[in-house]
Amino acid sequence: MSSLIVIARNLNDSLTDYTTIHDGIFKKTLRKTVPIPFLFKAINFQELEQKLQTVHNDLSRYKTQVNDIRQSGSEDINKCNIFIEYVDKLIYAVQLLQGITRNLFLKSQGDNTYKLSEHTELVKRYETAVDAYYSLGDKMNSVFS
Repeated sequence: MSSLIVIARNLNDSLTDYTTIHDGIFKKTLRKTVPIPFLFKAINFQELEQKLQTVHNDLSRYKTQVNDIRQSGSEDINKCNIFIEYVDKLIYAVQLLQGITRNLFLKSQGDNTYKLSEHTELVKRYETAVDAYYSLGDKMNSVFS
């Protein structure tokens, strides 16, 4: 099995971790729709931010590994280029989500400088970044299948 495929599988694990964090923040649930006080569980934004940093570090490591493979010429350069471009877009989305979680953590600690308008704009930028890595993900899946 090629080392690029092994790294791609590791990337998938990190993507799963990232998606779980994303869903924990944005996914609609009955608990969020019908606020019942005794069922409310606060979101630990600081913990999510730390988990996102781990994902970010992993993605950066995969990018470096694939860049090394690309430079060695041992794998298809087109696959390496698509992989690196995908990881770049995913890293950008992770960074934006880190910013959102950081701001929400600070807000939960009483910092009122993070305004709804700023949050809305940051979420829009984040959604655009998600769309960008999603669209490239389709291309990556077709190249790796």
